[in-house]
Amino acid sequence: MASSFQRRRLRVTFQLASGTFIQEGNPDTVQLEDYRTSVEIDAPGGYEFAVCRLRIYGVEQLTMDRLTVINYQNLDFYRNVMLVEATDGDGQFTVIFHGEIYTAQPDYTGVPDVAFVAEARSGLIGSLSVASPNAFPGAQKVSAIMSRLARELGVALENNGVESTVTDMYLAGSPLSKVQELAEAARIQYWYQPEQGVLAIAPMGVPRRGNRINFNFNTGLVGWPIKTHVGVAFTALFNPAAFHGCPILMESDISACNGEWYIISMSHRLDAMLPGGAWFTHFIATPENVTIRAR
Repeated sequence: MASSFQRRRLRVTFQLASGTFIQEGNPDTVQLEDYRTSVEIDAPGGYEFAVCRLRIYGVEQLTMDRLTVINYQNLDFYRNVMLVEATDGDGQFTVIFHGEIYTAQPDYTGVPDVAFVAEARSGLIGSLSVASPNAFPGAQKVSAIMSRLARELGVALENNGVESTVTDMYLAGSPLSKVQELAEAARIQYWYQPEQGVLAIAPMGVPRRGNRINFNFNTGLVGWPIKTHVGVAFTALFNPAAFHGCPILMESDISACNGEWYIISMSHRLDAMLPGGAWFTHFIATPENVTIRAR
């Protein structure tokens, strides 16, 4: 049976877009491990990218000063990067978020218990950066164009069976807006997952490749699943093996919710170094071979 009586650990890495921290080794990077930390990561999937809200306590003042970004003062935001990792059952760290910070500052309201509060979004730079337009005359394989766009985003393409073509495609805007436009034209799913280093694509109703995860009361299911208009919603203990597009098997007392699905949305609530803290994920999953998309 899955147990919640484990030591939960979070590790947060900040990387400056410019300037340095005062430290040896990697002067533009600081890694904070085993601090009292709370994170909320909402990852709706599809055309909406993950947002992470972080509170971490005990950070040095100099580090907080270097990382402070108040977006109404910095319209050309600093593009500092935040990476969050969480431990699995074996104590190994897994990356669960990678994104660019758009606001960050100390919160002194609880002095002497000072928290550094940051919000970051996955795909922020890819959504706002300027890219040259692309023209693809004649019939072109969707996977070939997506592979080129993945390189623009600095990730690898993961093709889960897309074999379709488009004709006379013209793409303009940011790299991610090009991906979205192409996915709409080709009527396929995509998942931009910088924490995994991939841009994944699949036909509608088809999950990504990977081991199917069983969810039941012995493997971390919390409460009962609920049938929704897109499939099934449920809460479980955090499982780093779960990802967008991941195939799952629901086994519960609610027969209408049982069977094979795949994940289209996740929201993590994780607390480390905090007795009684949260360590849960809320999932939304949709049935396989049904053309329902999360927006």
